[in-house]
Amino acid sequence: MTIDVFGHAASGGTTSARLDAFSRCNSVPFCDLLPHGAMWPRARDTNLAKLCSAMSIEIGRTDVQTRTMLAESYPDTAQQTLTHWETIAGLPDACDGELAATVSARQQDVVDVFTQDHVLNDAYWAALAGVYGYAAPTITKNSAFCTGINCTTDPLCSLESLLTVTFTFVSGANDVLLECKIRKFWPEWTTLLVIFT
Repeated sequence: MTIDVFGHAASGGTTSARLDAFSRCNSVPFCDLLPHGAMWPRARDTNLAKLCSAMSIEIGRTDVQTRTMLAESYPDTAQQTLTHWETIAGLPDACDGELAATVSARQQDVVDVFTQDHVLNDAYWAALAGVYGYAAPTITKNSAFCTGINCTTDPLCSLESLLTVTFTFVSGANDVLLECKIRKFWPEWTTLLVIFT
């Protein structure tokens, strides 16, 4: 617990200081842990009491820092280490180019990177399109010629054509951003064509 103390300086301005009342209150319980007897006086003006007070302040600081470190170990509560979390998550990415405006939004962006499901199926691409205000794309995938399924007049696809997937969207306000987001997660061993009509 901290207490803000305000006062007026001789120059007429207002000054403020922050006292850590939690650490000060720890000095008496800390002294109580020591042995009892004539060699261990508890009076406030003794050196032992002053030593207890000084040590309890440091213990209070350590306690506060421990709680801070615990908060910093999770990206949704990190503040001091938020930039490190963003670096690990690859933020800002090449598509957005900049970080969010607020700390809470930046924390949420990191959490989103670590928790989003990158199962590259049609439902994932439809959900990603929905985030940017687009309807689900029409996805065209070439398939190999199969006896008993294809007709003799069907074309034979080359290996390059088999590894090509076409996404067709109705054009909107974020065409470039959406295409960038799709390509960010698209596997390199296949060719992706993104068409906005």
